[in-house]
Formats: sequence, C-alpha cells, structure tokens
Amino acid sequence: MEHSSAKVTVEVGDRFFDGNGNDHLNGTPGNDYLSGGNGKDSLNGSNGHDTLVGGNGNDILCGGNGKDILFGGNGDDKLFGGALAFGVTHTTYISIIKYESYRD
Repeated sequence: MEHSSAKVTVEVGDRFFDGNGNDHLNGTPGNDYLSGGNGKDSLNGSNGHDTLVGGNGNDILCGGNGKDILFGGNGDDKLFGGALAFGVTHTTYISIIKYESYRD
C-alpha cells in the first residue's frame, strides 16, 4: 500500500487543527490556537495572542505579533516569538519551560 503527503493551507476561524502530513497553517488577526499534529508543519500565528502546537516532526512555529505560547513537541523544531519578543521598542519577555539539547 502506498501513502502520500499533501501540503495543506488553512485560513478560517480562530482554532485550526490538522492531522498527519506536512501542513501549513496561518492564523487570523485574532487570538488563534494552531495545532499541526504529526509531520513537518509550518504554523504562523499572525496578530493576536496565539497558541501554536507543533506536535511530532520537525516544525517551524512563528508567533507573530502578540503574547504567544509556542510548544514545539517532538522533533527538531524552530520557534520564532515575533515582534513583541524581539522588537526594538519592547521589553523582552521570554519564558522557556522545557528545552533539550542533544549532540552526536
């Protein structure tokens, strides 16, 4: 039996969920909850106070503007906090809850 993956882009409402596959989810200007599930996902929160959950796989999470919460999950993930965390005129507020580093 053969399996295939497809790129999926979703841009509706404030709560986005996806299952297996390499997904691309874009949030709205509001407060979003994005969950990529399994696969190599790209989650973009846009504006608002967003929660992004990568799940299993090597994911890229971009919070955008606002106070965002990013959960990478299992895999080698890249997390980008956005303008509030790294803007020139803002104070930096970053909390790292859990971080694991492995070296071969």
